[in-house]
Amino acid sequence: EAASATILPDATKNYLLGQAYGLRAYYYFQLYKTFGGVPIVTEPMPLTTSDPTKLSTARSTPKQTLDFIKQNVEKSEQYFANDNFTLKNKRAMWSKAATLVLKGEVYLWSAKVTTGDQTPADVAGDLTKAETALLAVKNSGKFSLLSKFEDVFSTSEKGNNEIILAVRFADGEATNNAAEFLYQDAVFLGQYTDITGKKVMKDTLNLKGTGGVFRNEYKYELFDSYDDADARKRATFLDYYKVANGVPTIKAVVLRKFVGSINSTNNRVYDSDIPVYRYADVLLLLAEIANKKGGDPSSYINDIRKRAYGPTYPVYANGTFADNELAILKERDKEFVWEGKRWYDLRRMQNAAGKPLA
Repeated sequence: EAASATILPDATKNYLLGQAYGLRAYYYFQLYKTFGGVPIVTEPMPLTTSDPTKLSTARSTPKQTLDFIKQNVEKSEQYFANDNFTLKNKRAMWSKAATLVLKGEVYLWSAKVTTGDQTPADVAGDLTKAETALLAVKNSGKFSLLSKFEDVFSTSEKGNNEIILAVRFADGEATNNAAEFLYQDAVFLGQYTDITGKKVMKDTLNLKGTGGVFRNEYKYELFDSYDDADARKRATFLDYYKVANGVPTIKAVVLRKFVGSINSTNNRVYDSDIPVYRYADVLLLLAEIANKKGGDPSSYINDIRKRAYGPTYPVYANGTFADNELAILKERDKEFVWEGKRWYDLRRMQNAAGKPLA
């Protein structure tokens, strides 16, 4: 940022600084949502020192930490001011759009969540800032919902129009940990059926022996909460059973949403990108803002349902604040399985009394 730093053209320098401030804000926001106030480090620490006090930074208060996050978001937005929503590396690099979605999330959190000495003080102002940022992304013309839910996560559709920012995984590089949510041959193949009890499950997902050991498992009740007409249901989960006399005695699911692909050597690799932000998130955050402002969030909810169900989707009609909030949460539950959203949703979203759901 130094005036003497002329080695790069201003446009290049500004883009890099927009990324740097945006990433720093994002990292600190994750820390803030998890721990509240944290040590804020803005200068490099010495590589070696005989003075241990130089390696110690006092913990800031929650308010100081959130104020720091807001300052970094604003700086990032300023440096991106002249950028026309450039998207690089198939949307796996930080961008102006990522900064604006983060800004929407930060200010919505500020308007709704109390953490220590950080309390919602300017709810209307925070909601306006959040909404303005998210509407800029929505109205940019760069993003849209894909017609098929499963295509959003396809390894052949990386960087698609719904992705705003994703963590990139690739064959030969780091792969994701979806295998921990998948079946292992020894305890699955030939031992379970579909719900009719007639079709025996073999290597249904073509894992080729790469599955995990059921380290983690989603509850069947989540799967069961989806309507059968909801395309997200079986794009997200594979259900399996043990059936006796026509009655399921065991009902369970494995994740299928981020199962990766078959590579050039005919092996299963877990190279599905994991979205950090995608357009569905923008719509549902806007729904939440509209609800908190006392408005009607139904158009945003129905945009999500329309993609999930098709033309005969169940139309949502505006209800009470609490009804709307739970309707938004239920759509988020079904949209963002394994995308790292739900715990924070429960902390941010509110009941009729304005208290957090968690």
